[in-house]
Amino acid sequence: ATYCREHCSPVFAEEGLTPAHQPPGHDGIGCYGELEHWSESDRLLVDCEGRAVLTEHRLDHVSSAESNGGLPTSLVLINVYCPMALMEDVQRYEYKMMFYRALELRSRALRAAGKHVIVLGDVNCSHRAIDVCGAEDCKADEFNNRPSRLWLDNLIIDTHARLRNATPTSTASSPHAPNSSDGTCHGEGCPGDHGCYPGSDGVGDGLCDDEDVSSDNWKNGQSCSPLSAAAASAGGGLLVDSFRHFHPTRPHAYTCWSTMTGARQTNYGTRIDYVLADEQFVDEFAVSADVLPEVEGSDHCPVYLDTKCRVLPPASLPSLCASKMPEFSGKQQSMMSFVRRSAGNSCMSSSPDPSAPSVASTSVAIYGHAVQSSSDVTATGVQATQDN
Repeated sequence: ATYCREHCSPVFAEEGLTPAHQPPGHDGIGCYGELEHWSESDRLLVDCEGRAVLTEHRLDHVSSAESNGGLPTSLVLINVYCPMALMEDVQRYEYKMMFYRALELRSRALRAAGKHVIVLGDVNCSHRAIDVCGAEDCKADEFNNRPSRLWLDNLIIDTHARLRNATPTSTASSPHAPNSSDGTCHGEGCPGDHGCYPGSDGVGDGLCDDEDVSSDNWKNGQSCSPLSAAAASAGGGLLVDSFRHFHPTRPHAYTCWSTMTGARQTNYGTRIDYVLADEQFVDEFAVSADVLPEVEGSDHCPVYLDTKCRVLPPASLPSLCASKMPEFSGKQQSMMSFVRRSAGNSCMSSSPDPSAPSVASTSVAIYGHAVQSSSDVTATGVQATQDN
């Protein structure tokens, strides 16, 4: 779900990366990318688990690099919870790569249409060795050549080339101290045995392990479907990892830890939650970005990007907004009820209903606050929390 304050409300909202689930006559965000070779069943399949919510927001700003007739530019926020999959589960891993490909196609199409793009949420893949506790114990080729990591590496623009040589042994300090006493991660062996979900893709791709199934199929670029063979696309870098933009060499900055091993206490984790934004948006609007490991309540922690752009409210809300759904009539809460800390609970989101089915989700809060600057503009912050 994506939560918005009234003055940050979207102009359009959609569920899904493809048009397969859009109602007839839907007037929404559009720009789905080159899907000519995608069958109808593949389009339905990629969005069948409800893993993406998109909102488009009008910005009261005309970029000097774009000519749009004086009209406000727009920002499309793609809120995702990417699939988990072990490489040994070929069918599930194929779905994971298909979802990545659809996400990339949509992001590139939106950017080509002149819209700013932010992709945020649980990507279920760590980017570099510096983002994984204990990655130095793994074979470099095995770590770097996973299809999901190759895909992410191709999607992200490396604004700091020195990051490629950064290691988790750096002594850079963090204003948000990890939970371990010395600010480092502790554990033995390859972290595939210790990550946030041992044996799952939050760590199967977030970390390295001893799986040998990749040698025959995935490392050779083979798969059951050409749509899922998207380990490295040909489009080149598109989005900036906002955290690494501001903190290129900070070690031990993780967002997910195993609850089964108590890994958060020793900060034995991985960074698989991101706020990715197009480079122009980062250059013009980004103020700061960070992770908040001190905020508990989940096996993930919040991540955020603070910006200095002004959002223009729409004349009316999109039909996908919860306020227009009969089942939520009279039950809308204020924004603060989702982000404030209640007594005895440090979680930034409301506690889950124990009677509700166990469904993994990503919730995003969009809120406005004053920024101290010469122009005294209003900033829009984006904060993501994972409730699994």
